[in-house]
Amino acid sequence: TGPASFQNVDGGMLPRDFVAQLVAELGQREEKPVRLGDDQLDFLARVVDHFEEVLRERQAGRVPRQRVFLLLGQGDSGKSEIINIVRKASDKYVRVGGVLAMASTNSAARGIGGDTIHSCIHWHGDAGLSLEQLSKRVTPELKDKWRDVELLVVDEISLVQTRSSE
Repeated sequence: TGPASFQNVDGGMLPRDFVAQLVAELGQREEKPVRLGDDQLDFLARVVDHFEEVLRERQAGRVPRQRVFLLLGQGDSGKSEIINIVRKASDKYVRVGGVLAMASTNSAARGIGGDTIHSCIHWHGDAGLSLEQLSKRVTPELKDKWRDVELLVVDEISLVQTRSSE
């Protein structure tokens, strides 16, 4: 199966062409146009390669491997735009609604269309992150929220306290 097998039935556009179109639209918008740098474009290319790998593996009846991508950058460097592009591409080619976005602060979470980390994992107050403590908070609603997650986005990870990630 080659790249042509990834054509979406509604438009026939390949994932990398779809992402290239979204990137071009960023640079052409009237209000606050965004020009992505080489590192950002390289990040998007790696994510698209992974999406295509996921599709190939699923078509072959295999479970795709998991990947971790780390996107770093200063404030106002376009990270939220990259996340939005990844979300749109995931919805179109991997699974609609399969992206769960979270961030350490409310304002950052709103910027990527997500929730706070605490809300996403039902971690409130001084609760710890031991397996025992976390398993007590697993509810049917939490299971439903995570059931179809294909892609987890954590924005502003540098603001998460070390104590929280232990």
